[in-house]
Amino acid sequence: MGNAGGRAPRRAQPRGNPGSFDELHRLCKEVFPPQMEGVKLIITKTLSSHFQVTHTVHMSTLGPSGYRFNATFVGDRQLGPAEVTPRVTDLVTRSGTSRGHCGRP
Repeated sequence: MGNAGGRAPRRAQPRGNPGSFDELHRLCKEVFPPQMEGVKLIITKTLSSHFQVTHTVHMSTLGPSGYRFNATFVGDRQLGPAEVTPRVTDLVTRSGTSRGHCGRP
């Protein structure tokens, strides 16, 4: 008789034991991405073709919560064809520390 209902033919030998429950569970958990405890909100606003600001709020019960403000300015003046436009970036954390970078992208 052929394949009834589109099923694959039965195997001649039964399948072996796939392993313990704990081993199968561990293998299944490796497939899923790690979970993050808390919420992270990122708001980015482009104010002009040269200026962009970003607000990042991270709230967590396990780790430290925080707020970051990032402002980026990208200039449009090139001194020569081999030059790239200048870029100025500043990052301010919740504690008030500021880290700036001036250079090329």
